[in-house]
Amino acid sequence: MVCVYSDKATHTMQGDCKVVVVCNNSSTETSVADLFCRQLVLSLSSLSHQDAVVLRRLRIGHTHLTHSYLLNRQDQPECSHCDCVLTVAHVLLECNHYNVVRQRYFNVSSLHELFDTVNAQNKNILGFIRDIRLYRLL
Repeated sequence: MVCVYSDKATHTMQGDCKVVVVCNNSSTETSVADLFCRQLVLSLSSLSHQDAVVLRRLRIGHTHLTHSYLLNRQDQPECSHCDCVLTVAHVLLECNHYNVVRQRYFNVSSLHELFDTVNAQNKNILGFIRDIRLYRLL
């Protein structure tokens, strides 16, 4: 699908974005999903390639750390601190071991809330992941 994010420029990405046609600086059919899609593309375009990849993996909830067991035919990984299933939501929101660090970067109760504020949170999410030393594992 195609999301327009600047005059006469398009960017192909996955997601629920509608196709928006831009002709002479006027677009047709603008929706909330379109605006979010543009905001997401713009916010990720200012990041390094690796940072953008990490954020995309976190958004969809599939990372090497949390899902490589599927390819390796192993048991689902557990959090080394809590002994519960290791998921993106657990790392970003639930693990008590990271509470102090998490509070320095964001204070949200859901992944939706965390990723809803795209521009404001990208650096905070990446900072948190780096601070807890999981960046290279994602």
